[in-house]
Amino acid sequence: MLVQRLLFPLFLASTAVEALRKGEGEKVLLSKVQTLTLRHGAQTSHRRVPAVPQLKCVGGNARGLYDVDVMRCKNQGSDYDDENIQWTCTASLPPEFKLGSTDVICEGYQSSSDPYVLKGSCGLERKDKAVIFVELVLFINEAYKLWVWGHEQEMTLC
Repeated sequence: MLVQRLLFPLFLASTAVEALRKGEGEKVLLSKVQTLTLRHGAQTSHRRVPAVPQLKCVGGNARGLYDVDVMRCKNQGSDYDDENIQWTCTASLPPEFKLGSTDVICEGYQSSSDPYVLKGSCGLERKDKAVIFVELVLFINEAYKLWVWGHEQEMTLC
C-alpha cells in the first residue's frame, strides 16, 4: 500500500510530462513556416477554437462560382514586426477568374496573440474576382448609358 501511494504520484507526473512533451511538437513559430498547402473541403486542426475550412471564400464578385482545389502560400517575410508575416498565395484558376485579397489566419497556440501557432491550424480567407463577368457588366453598363444617352438625345430633338 505504501509503495502504491509513493509510485502513483510519480506515475501521474511522468504521464503529465509526456503529455506536455507531445504537445510541444504541435506548436510552431509562424515566422519559421515557409509554405502552406491548403485544400478545398479540408478543415484546420484546432485546440482552443473550433476548426474552420482551410479555404474559405468570403466575398468578391465570383463568390460561389468556382471552388479552388488547392492553394499554396509562401512566406515572404514580415513587415513591421517579426510576427506579421506577409504571404503570397497562388492557385490554378480558369482564365476568367483571378484571386482578390487573401488573408492567412492561424490559431495562436496559447492565445490569439501568441507568435507560436498550432501546427495545421492555418486557413485562408479569400475574395475571388470574375474577370470576364466584370468586363461584361462594365460593357453592358456602358452600352446602356449610350443607349439612354441616345434616346435622351432623340427625345430632346423632337
